[in-house]
Amino acid sequence: MATYGKGEFGGFSSYQTGDSPRTTGGGGGSELSRLTNAISSNIQTITQNVSQIQNNVSRIGTPQDSDEIRERVHQLTHHTNQVAKDTNKLMKDLAHLTVPAAEQSKWRMQRDRLTDDFSTALKNFQTIQRTAAEKERASVARARAQSGNYTKSPFDDDTGRDDLNMTPGFSQTRQVLQMEEDV
Repeated sequence: MATYGKGEFGGFSSYQTGDSPRTTGGGGGSELSRLTNAISSNIQTITQNVSQIQNNVSRIGTPQDSDEIRERVHQLTHHTNQVAKDTNKLMKDLAHLTVPAAEQSKWRMQRDRLTDDFSTALKNFQTIQRTAAEKERASVARARAQSGNYTKSPFDDDTGRDDLNMTPGFSQTRQVLQMEEDV
């Protein structure tokens, strides 16, 4: 099997629940099958991670909230972002794949379906990242208010943009938006 550069597939296999893209062969082991299987597996991983993030985010600000929950959200967000980046590269590889004329129709259908599924997964990931950032900001604001040591400065931005830029995952949201535009 050929190698494809800097850890393209090995970097995210630990996040996946199914087979690694290296071992999912599909019918015939063609490059088209390899790419579509890897992309499908990654989309499934993103979707599963979004579900787990959503479950954990729903606990933020409740009595079930804990540092472990927040750390888990951060880890899942980081891993999902990496899988999304890897998938974006695979989607670009798929788009530039030379396909025999006999497989053009099948290739177009697969590419379109994968593009739609990936876009949906990215939108869901982006939505849960925003929700997580909002809950984190609200939690920080509550903690400041409860501490009694925080006095609002006239220079504080009421929109929370400073907190937004400091919130883990916000820059990842920007990256996800960029990937969505690339697709």
